[in-house]
Amino acid sequence: MRHMRKADIVVIFLLLAIPLGILFASPRGALFVEIECQEGTYRYSLDDEVRLTVTGPVGETTIEISHGKARIAASDCPTKSCTRGSIDSSPQTLVCLPNQVVVSISGEGGADAIAY
Repeated sequence: MRHMRKADIVVIFLLLAIPLGILFASPRGALFVEIECQEGTYRYSLDDEVRLTVTGPVGETTIEISHGKARIAASDCPTKSCTRGSIDSSPQTLVCLPNQVVVSISGEGGADAIAY
C-alpha cells in the first residue's frame, strides 16, 4: 500500500475546498417581496422592515416584512390559515384566498443552482 505524500493531501484538500467555497461564496442576490391585491401590486426588499395593511373583499389583511422574512400577520378572512407561517426565499408564496391577497418572494441575481 502506498503512503500519501504532502502533495496528495493538498490535491485532496483543494478538490474538496473549491466546490464548498463556491457554494458558500455565491451571492444570495436581491430578494423582493411582491404583494398583489385589489389595490394593486406592491414591491419591497426582503431586507426592509415594513408593516402594510391592504383591503380586500372580506376586510383587511396585514403583511409584515421583518428580519428577512415575510408573513401575513393578520387577516379578516374566516379561517386565518394564511397567517400560519412565513416565507424567506424564492419562489415561496403565501395566499389569502378569501381576501384575494398574494404575497410572494422573487429574486434577482444570485445562483439558482450549482452543479459540479
